Amino acid sequence: MAPFFTGFTRGIGGGGFSKRFVKLIPFSATGGTISTPGDGYKYHSFTSPGNFNVTGTVKVQAEIAMVGGGGNGGTPQGDGGPGNYDSGSGGGGGGAFVNFSFELSGDSSGNILNYNITAGGTSTPTSFASPNVSITAGGGTAGPPSYRTDVPGGTGGIVSNPSNIPTIRSTSGANGSGTLGADQAGPGGAAGHTSNRSGEWWIPYMGPGEGGLGNFPAGTPGTPGTSYGGGGGGGAGQGGDPPQPGIGQGGSGTPGRIVIRYLT
Repeated sequence: MAPFFTGFTRGIGGGGFSKRFVKLIPFSATGGTISTPGDGYKYHSFTSPGNFNVTGTVKVQAEIAMVGGGGNGGTPQGDGGPGNYDSGSGGGGGGAFVNFSFELSGDSSGNILNYNITAGGTSTPTSFASPNVSITAGGGTAGPPSYRTDVPGGTGGIVSNPSNIPTIRSTSGANGSGTLGADQAGPGGAAGHTSNRSGEWWIPYMGPGEGGLGNFPAGTPGTPGTSYGGGGGGGAGQGGDPPQPGIGQGGSGTPGRIVIRYLT
């Protein structure tokens, strides 16, 4: 691209004016799984840690959505005593969700500016960060191991925004439920967004994550969380007479995800 004349600057010594030229370097970005579905936007999706690399002096307004990973369902432990079943542990909490806009470009000379991306799992936040910005969507915690019926489930992730970026939506994940009875665990918590509403651009890329169920009968593993950010279900317990240790496993939480889009 040819240099663009941007104005005059005062010269040295003679008091006159000289022309100043600034080269505008087009915006470009790499990183993640890239798609251009034909709606005028380019999308970068991350389901594992990586870098979002931006170059150019031209600035673009990007919209970013991310959800934290769901927590795993816990596993029963111990035994319920003679004649009793172990209870399943509480399901893991769901991940938080946040949607915001952010202006992107390279540094002042158009060189690469790297944003560190983390698509988190259980208890690990999904994050978008550089030296000057940081925002995270927390992952849900795992359900605790248990053989009792009064143990609560794992907690939902929360949004952390130390850079005070204005958000479009910002929602904490739902907590997992506690155990439902002597041989059945509660479900995992849902992600911070749960309704498949039309008009939300990120729905095709990160559908609402629901928590898996604690299955029945006793000893059956809990189901995994669904989609991105759903908490896992707790595992149903198994005990009896003579006492046996609990063997039902909690279902797994689903991973976090971050999607960045901008007009091309």
